[in-house]
Amino acid sequence: MNLVDFIKDFPDEESCKLHFKGLRDAQVKICPKCGCTEYYWKNDKEMYECKRCHYRMSLKKGTVMEHSQLTFRDWYVAFHLMSSTKKSISACELQRQLNKSCYRTVWELTQKIRDVMGQRDENYTLSNEVEIDEMFFETTCLTAPIKKSSGRLKRGVGSQQQTKVLVMAESVPVDDETREAKEKKSGKKYRVKKSIGHIKMSVIGDLKSETIKEEASKSIEEGSKVASDGTNSHVKLTSKYELDSKNEGNNVSEVVKEHLPWVHIVAGKCKKMIAGIHDQVERFFLQLYLNEFCYKFNRRFFDDLFPRLLVAAVSYKPRFRHNFRKLVGN
Repeated sequence: MNLVDFIKDFPDEESCKLHFKGLRDAQVKICPKCGCTEYYWKNDKEMYECKRCHYRMSLKKGTVMEHSQLTFRDWYVAFHLMSSTKKSISACELQRQLNKSCYRTVWELTQKIRDVMGQRDENYTLSNEVEIDEMFFETTCLTAPIKKSSGRLKRGVGSQQQTKVLVMAESVPVDDETREAKEKKSGKKYRVKKSIGHIKMSVIGDLKSETIKEEASKSIEEGSKVASDGTNSHVKLTSKYELDSKNEGNNVSEVVKEHLPWVHIVAGKCKKMIAGIHDQVERFFLQLYLNEFCYKFNRRFFDDLFPRLLVAAVSYKPRFRHNFRKLVGN
C-alpha cells in the first residue's frame, strides 16, 4: 500500500478503529477468566463482553497494542511506514512522523512490531536444500558495559562486541540454461549459481554443536539437505539432516562462492540495514532487527505486506510489557 492509498483508506482515528475491529471480529477470542469463546460487542463501552461470565475486553486486549496509550491511527501509521519500504526506519524518524514528544514510547512501538514479524515467521520452517553458517554481528551490551581501557576487550570470535547469529537460507542450484534465460530477460548478470528461497536468522549463545542442532531443528524440516562448510559445530546435524559439507581448506572464497553464497549475501544485507538505523544495536534487541529483515526478505515479492502485518498483529501473543524499561533503565 502506497502513501496515497493509505491516507484514502485510513484518514482518521475512527476508520482505523473500525478496520481493526473487523480484524478482531474474525478472530477467535478466548475469555481469560472462564475460557469461553463467545463474545458480544457493547457499543456504549466499545468493548467485548463474555456471554458466560460477562468479562469485558477492549479492542487492544490480546494484541500487540495491549497496554499502549497510543491511538489506533498512530499504530496504523507505524505499521504502514515499517512495511511500505524495503529498508528499515529509525525510531527517531518515526517519532518525527508521528509528532510525539517521548522517544521511548515510539521506540517500544517499533520493537513490538518487529516482534510481531518474528512471531509470524516462527510458524514456518525451511525445507528442501538449506545453506547454514554462523555469522558475527557487532553489538553492544548495556547490562554489562565493555571497558576497553581495562584490557578486558577480546579480539576475534570471542570478542564481547561480537554476537553469534545462525543464518539459514533455502537455495537451489540453477543450471546454466536457466540462468542465461534469466539474464536475457532481466538484462542483469547473475554471478550466483543458486536461487534463493526463504531465510531465517537466530541469535545463538555459543558455537557448540548441540546448540546449532537445537536451533536448526526449530527452523529446518527434518530430512532436508543442509549445505555446510564442514566445521565441527555441524557434526550433530547428520542425525536429522542430509549434510553436504564442503571444506576447501584455506580457499574460503571458493566455498562461499560455490557452496554457501546466499547465507553470506543475506547476512551482509542485514548488516547494512542495521547500519542504516544505528551504528550498533544492543545485544538483547538484535533478534528483533533480524526478525524485521527476514520478514521483509521472505515477502519481497508480496504487494500486500501492510494488511498481512495487521493480521499478524491481531493474533500476536504479547511477550513484552516492562522488559524494555527494565533493561535500559528509567
